[in-house]
Amino acid sequence: MIYEKHVRSIVTNSIAGVGKSVAVQKFIMDWAEEWEHKQVFFLFPLPFKELNLMLDLKTSLLEIVHTLYPETKVLPTFECVDGKVMFVCDGLDEYAHPLDFHRTETWCDSTEPAMMHVVLTNLIRGNLLPSSLLWIISRPLTSSRLPPQAVHQVLQVRGFTDKQKEEYFRRRFEDPAQADKEIAHQTSCKTLHIMCHLPMFCWVVCGLFQRTFREKGPDVELPKGLTLMYTHLLLVHLRVRGARGSASCTPEEESDFLMKLGKLAFTMLEKNQMVIDKATWKDCGVEVAEAVTKSVLYIEFLIEQFVMYQEKVQTFIHSTMQEYLAALYVFLTWRCTGNNMLEQLLKSKFSLMFKNPGLLDIHRSAIERSLQSPDGNLDVFLRFLLGMAQNANQELLQRFLPNKSKCSSVSEETASIIRKKIKENHHPDRNANLQCCLDELGVGAEAPSHSRSNSLNNHWQYSGYSIYKDKESVARLRELGKKHMDTSGLLCNKI
Repeated sequence: MIYEKHVRSIVTNSIAGVGKSVAVQKFIMDWAEEWEHKQVFFLFPLPFKELNLMLDLKTSLLEIVHTLYPETKVLPTFECVDGKVMFVCDGLDEYAHPLDFHRTETWCDSTEPAMMHVVLTNLIRGNLLPSSLLWIISRPLTSSRLPPQAVHQVLQVRGFTDKQKEEYFRRRFEDPAQADKEIAHQTSCKTLHIMCHLPMFCWVVCGLFQRTFREKGPDVELPKGLTLMYTHLLLVHLRVRGARGSASCTPEEESDFLMKLGKLAFTMLEKNQMVIDKATWKDCGVEVAEAVTKSVLYIEFLIEQFVMYQEKVQTFIHSTMQEYLAALYVFLTWRCTGNNMLEQLLKSKFSLMFKNPGLLDIHRSAIERSLQSPDGNLDVFLRFLLGMAQNANQELLQRFLPNKSKCSSVSEETASIIRKKIKENHHPDRNANLQCCLDELGVGAEAPSHSRSNSLNNHWQYSGYSIYKDKESVARLRELGKKHMDTSGLLCNKI
């Protein structure tokens, strides 16, 4: 469909972990092996994670391609008579600089250097190489702020359908009875059922449930809740870290190490940052080798790659891992010191009223902060934070808690705040996430009212695994673009 004459640019959006990057990789592989997309003569992936490293440089679009792909330095221009030139811009939500489509200067020469945001803004506008094809991959709230006139087609990468989920779990579980139990369990739990539309999360669940069956037998009660899943995963990796010969450490040292990495995740989340540079490692007080090489937990959660200028950088392998650790850090900081790490983020007269904040104050701060975030980058963080204080999760975290004591539950009080926010409907695009927060608290989601039905039904979180063309999505995207575009331009986010 991108080869239709009237289509230059396509936007593909969905939530994290649903398979956008896999779809991109398959597209590139099919093109490279000449199975498909033969109309494209040159295809240049432009990962925003790597473009972030050039933010302060003046560079041309041609120089960007030369830097990312040194083999192309023999190309003096992008002119091509044998086919189309295509750019695949993966991870727009990870770009660290706001793109202002109202006030950024016009730039039409792909060989003349300019600041990175100028180059990208004009590439998306169509001023740079208007005859080229452009594929932008992003999360919904970020892509909704693209200029409507620059979006010719909207595609949606969706997670597993119910049938595909069942097929996946039956392949992973050798025992059919265990597969039946897992499928029945995740179907009965709304949050788990929704999240298992994500292939990435299915992998997490399978690993956890398989270990649970091995250790506790086939009659064990399977864990519930998104936070509980990641806490189990955390403890598994901490155990493996010790088993593989990392230097022995006391529980206090292990807790200190985890808190430093949690602080790193929280700091990056505040800054909307994906790449961990040397200065960030130094600020958090953790050696890169200890976090990336020796820690089995972070061999799984962090990747180390060579990018431009032969500089090593690290990044969380998936954004939900970062959001979980950030929430764990905020929760443990409150339990150990009594401090509310979210107070300084809230510019509210009420934030100074709580000198000794309770758990409800932490939850209230997190809810307000999440709703104030224009791009939704704290939505999953909020879910994790609300799930931290559940009894089952606190039991797993006892070794990190002061005196191994559990705090009292405030689930109903927090649920009342969330239900009020949903009823007020000031943030209709966040109602679906607030519904998931109720599930995380273990109190059950509230049935959507008529006034909220459109926002919930159109929320891309409830989706299956396919790529499809939807003309109505284009209209919705254009409408959202009109509503959300302002002088701040495109606010790039993390979820």
